[in-house]
Amino acid sequence: SPSVLIDSVCTDRGLPGEFSGEVLEEAERSAMAAWSSGDRTDLRGLFTVTVDPVDARDFDDAVSVEELPGGGFRLGVHIADVAFYVPPGSPVDAEARARGTSVYLPDRVIPMIPEVLSNGACSLRPDQDRLTRTVFLEYDGSGRRTDFSVAPSVIRSRRRLTYEQALDLMKGDYTGDPELEAFFAGVTRLNCTLEAAGVARGALDLGSAEFRTRFGGDGMPEGFDPVPDDMAHGMIENFMVEANRAVADYCRWLDLPVLYRVHGEPTPDSMDNLRNMLSPLGLGFGGRGVPEPVDYAVMLTRARKLPEWPLIRDASLRALQKAVYWPVNQGHYGLALDSYMHFTSPIRRYPDLIVHQALARYEKTGMAETDVNLGPLADWCSSLERRAAQSEWDSVELMALLFLSERRGSVFKGMVSDVKDFGVFVRLLDVPVEGFIPGPVLRRAPVKLFQGGRPGMQLSVAVLEADPLLRRLTLTPVPDRSGG
Repeated sequence: SPSVLIDSVCTDRGLPGEFSGEVLEEAERSAMAAWSSGDRTDLRGLFTVTVDPVDARDFDDAVSVEELPGGGFRLGVHIADVAFYVPPGSPVDAEARARGTSVYLPDRVIPMIPEVLSNGACSLRPDQDRLTRTVFLEYDGSGRRTDFSVAPSVIRSRRRLTYEQALDLMKGDYTGDPELEAFFAGVTRLNCTLEAAGVARGALDLGSAEFRTRFGGDGMPEGFDPVPDDMAHGMIENFMVEANRAVADYCRWLDLPVLYRVHGEPTPDSMDNLRNMLSPLGLGFGGRGVPEPVDYAVMLTRARKLPEWPLIRDASLRALQKAVYWPVNQGHYGLALDSYMHFTSPIRRYPDLIVHQALARYEKTGMAETDVNLGPLADWCSSLERRAAQSEWDSVELMALLFLSERRGSVFKGMVSDVKDFGVFVRLLDVPVEGFIPGPVLRRAPVKLFQGGRPGMQLSVAVLEADPLLRRLTLTPVPDRSGG
């Protein structure tokens, strides 16, 4: 069953189970803690909204946008003040550090902090007073940041929107809610300005290759929905990046003990390998060595128009180094930024919570010291992030194989990902899994189906065997449905 297969991933990867009684009791006491708006910026009169997936259960960020004289904007990014409820050294903090991150699996979420906080006191629910830490950012008409501030605050979110609703509003659809429509008119203009600024500096846009598993009434996987890569998702991503980079600058200026999000330059060897893959497709960076981010971004923009884009995206991602956490700011190649950190998701990422705790400590004491050795902690958080990502991928792959195991003989569209002497690897386009056509199976198939086979070639394949326990998918090429 799906749950048993995902249980196996949790066991194999050593994912945490239930919270201890001590942690749950501490979280419940903390959720009831009294607070005063006297030492916070009171923003309850400001029009703020949350935008999240339709099935989201916790809302840790809200946004506001105000137009300024001269065509500029004032963006507010309001993040749940988890540090108020989870101070350093508390039982909940120790458990959050041990977990490192929330893990999102197809049929469950393994949270970093107990739900009484993540889905309760720290969740920015509409029409409820919530403690936040606000970053206000001011921009001129060209999208250049002219000023920013960071301060503890209290907000009262006015609307809870899904990404689909936000996208409709950004497209100008009429809702009968004049206040919301006016708000999104400003949001859309600011987003276009920030989008253009990101393109100009060379921020890499690799899009999304993720899928969400759709379960049927019997609890079995019945299909897979690609995670949208639309204007609404891009808007929230742009706003969060702006807040993260501003807080990174702020922490760097104050020399606060925090973890930065570091993304180093790719190696010359990895870029040469990528050039060799791109050259037959008429793509490249020009020159040798490591390209500037803007040259990389130009290549990706051209590649999006090609049918081989899924393979180009994967190869481009593999050619880059993995981003990690580190106590010293070293810049972010992929975003083309001199400084960057994760600040906007303290409910589900421990490095973000560290930043919030450091800011709270500085605001109360003016002190920047900490007794925590940040180097090992950075490595720990990076390793737990990798574990979570691999667990999520393993679980989705198992759901795909379980789905296909009930559909032997069914035909799917695929793309050749690699060609070997002993067979061909094919990535399915609508199911998140890669399969294999063995050499003997290929030789028995009509030659016309695979003459000149190469990576990037699209073809139709039928399922011969799908085994979730062995994690094996065997395919055979078939004539496509158009009769080719």
